[in-house]
Amino acid sequence: MVVDVIIGAQGGDEGKGLISAFLSLNGDYSVIVRDCSPQAGHSNIINEKRVGLAHLPAGVINPKMRLLLGGGSLISVEKLLKEIEETGMNPEMLGIDPRATIVTKEHQLEERANENLMKGSGSVGTGAGIARKDKLMRSPKVIFAKHIFELQEYLVDTREEIYKTICRGEKVLLEGDHGAKLDLTWGDWNVVTSKNTNACQFLSDCFIGPKYVRDVIMVMKPYTTMVAQSGIQKLEKIIDDDALVDWAHSSGGEIGTVSKRSRNLGEIEWDKLRQVVKYNGVTEIAITHMDFPRFNGATEDKLTKEAKEFLEEVKKRLCSGFYFSPVIGILSFGQKVEDVAYYKEWKYASMDSAR
Repeated sequence: MVVDVIIGAQGGDEGKGLISAFLSLNGDYSVIVRDCSPQAGHSNIINEKRVGLAHLPAGVINPKMRLLLGGGSLISVEKLLKEIEETGMNPEMLGIDPRATIVTKEHQLEERANENLMKGSGSVGTGAGIARKDKLMRSPKVIFAKHIFELQEYLVDTREEIYKTICRGEKVLLEGDHGAKLDLTWGDWNVVTSKNTNACQFLSDCFIGPKYVRDVIMVMKPYTTMVAQSGIQKLEKIIDDDALVDWAHSSGGEIGTVSKRSRNLGEIEWDKLRQVVKYNGVTEIAITHMDFPRFNGATEDKLTKEAKEFLEEVKKRLCSGFYFSPVIGILSFGQKVEDVAYYKEWKYASMDSAR
C-alpha cells in the first residue's frame, strides 16, 4: 500500500496545503498528485510570501518532487499559468492530465449571473460548477487540457505515471480539495460545492484503485469555519468572542485563499468529525491551528495544559470505536511549514509494522 490521501474534515480551509507541504519535505513520497479546481485554494508561505495555489500541489516547495494534476481536475488556464510562472515549474517537475477540464470565461460569467449559486450556495464565482455541468451534459462547449496550446509540454497520462510509480514501490500523496461539510451529496446542503469531497472521490478523479491506499489523512482544526455568508447558518454554534475572531482574521490567517472572504468561526462539531473518520476510513489525523488562543501559547516543545486536554478529547472522541481507529499524527502551531511537526506520541514505523 503506497498511496496516502489528504482530506478536509470540516468546511474547507483546514490547512490541507500546509500538511501536504510538510509531508512533501518530511514524508517518503516521490509524487504528489492534486485533484484541483480553481475555486479551492491551498496557501503556502514561499520565500516569506503567502502564495495561494488553486491548482498546483503544495509540494511545490520541494524542487525534487514530481507534481501531477489528475484527470478529474478543473483548470483555469490563466490561473494555472500564473502559478507555474510564480513557482518556476517546468515539464520535468509538473505533469497535467490531458483529460482535465478547462474552466472558461463563459463558465465564470454564467456562474456569476446565477443568483442561486452566488447567494444561496455561496459560490465564489470561478465557473467550476458550470464547467462540471457542461461536462455532465456532454456539451460540445467542453474543452480539455489537451486542447490548450500553452499546456502541451506538460501533458502526460497521469494514471499511467501514478501506476508506474506504485509498481516501483514508491509512495504517492494525493492532495484533495474542499472539506466534508461542502460535499455535494453528504455535506450541509445547500451550502456545498459542485462535487463530492471524500477520499473515494479523489481516488476516482485520479484513477487510483482503493487497494493501493496506505493512509487516509484527515486534516482538521480546533474550531470550524465557513467562508460563505450563507454558511453561517451551517455552523452549529458560532464563536462570537471578539478576541478569538480578531486572532482568526489576523494571526490565524482565516481569509479565503480564492474568495478573499473572512471566514466565519464556529465551535468544533464532534459528531460530524466522527462521520468523516468513520466513512472515509481515516487512519491518521493532522490538527492545524494549535496556536489557537484557547491553548494559551502552546508550541511543539511546550504543550500547555489546555492543548493537552484538547488532544485527549480528540483521542477520546475520534481515535476509538471505529473499524479503523486513527491516531493523531501531525500538529501545526502556525502557518509556516517550520511550524508543523509530527506528534511525538506517534511513531510511523511502529504503525506500519502493526499492519
